[in-house]
Amino acid sequence: MGWFNRGLALMALDRYGEALQSYNRAVNLDPQNADYWTGRGMALMALNDNATSLAAFEQALKLNPSQAQAVMGRNMVAERLKPKPPTSPSK
Repeated sequence: MGWFNRGLALMALDRYGEALQSYNRAVNLDPQNADYWTGRGMALMALNDNATSLAAFEQALKLNPSQAQAVMGRNMVAERLKPKPPTSPSK
């Protein structure tokens, strides 16, 4: 739990790269913990690594389908990954 808590603290300080490293350590120690995968997804989302973030949220939801923060993160990232409609030139 130490690496996870460190990740939470670093996220609060907007130190997303360091938070990701902490979440990665937590996941490596306990890959069955949905909270650790969710933290990883949140850090990746903050770093705009949307595809990898989506995979982390999906893994969290495989482990715990009712993990609310993972559902929220997955939906936010899925929205970011949707193709944007072309903009029309202004007149």
